[in-house]
Amino acid sequence: MQLKTFFGRGSGESVQLLFRGHGFVVVQPYEEVYFQHQA
Repeated sequence: MQLKTFFGRGSGESVQLLFRGHGFVVVQPYEEVYFQHQA
């Protein structure tokens, strides 16, 4: 089972997985913007 299948994604975008603490996972898709941030 691939991560793309787990997240229901198949377009091949890059997904960063950050594991913190005990099994806590932060998923940050690079090609999708959920929060608009202007620097």
